[in-house]
Amino acid sequence: MKNKNPIIPFQEQIKIVNSNKYVDIAVSEEDTDKLIAWDKYKFDLIFKGDDWKGTPKWVRYEEEFSMRN
Repeated sequence: MKNKNPIIPFQEQIKIVNSNKYVDIAVSEEDTDKLIAWDKYKFDLIFKGDDWKGTPKWVRYEEEFSMRN
């Protein structure tokens, strides 16, 4: 987290997200490269903060993901 202390500890956050019936699995980010995560999990959706929207990195991910589906 970007120099912020979380109110809810990470392990509890994972439990909360995993308890949602619409979530197959919530995992910690092992690598910041989302394509590596996709290769491992083959996810349908990914959620990131809106501070990523429109950045060159995210535009590249959108292009790469569109070719993989």
